[in-house]
Amino acid sequence: PSVCRVTYEELQSGKVLLPNGREAKSAPLSSLSKARDIAKLLQSWIERGEFTLTEAVHPLPEKSFVKPLVPREGGSR
Repeated sequence: PSVCRVTYEELQSGKVLLPNGREAKSAPLSSLSKARDIAKLLQSWIERGEFTLTEAVHPLPEKSFVKPLVPREGGSR
């Protein structure tokens, strides 16, 4: 269950203010600096031609449709 919505900046700060006025410690599940390091590494592989994609395993169907994803209120199940 969710308690409140916070911004990524608030999560990064190490604490968030809850609706009852109390503070709770917070930590992101991922590292922004690590993600940037990985993106730079991947970019260098692509630029040097060391990261290539394989041929398609199976073509996508020609006659298909996409069902839109409708966001629900209330967070996760």
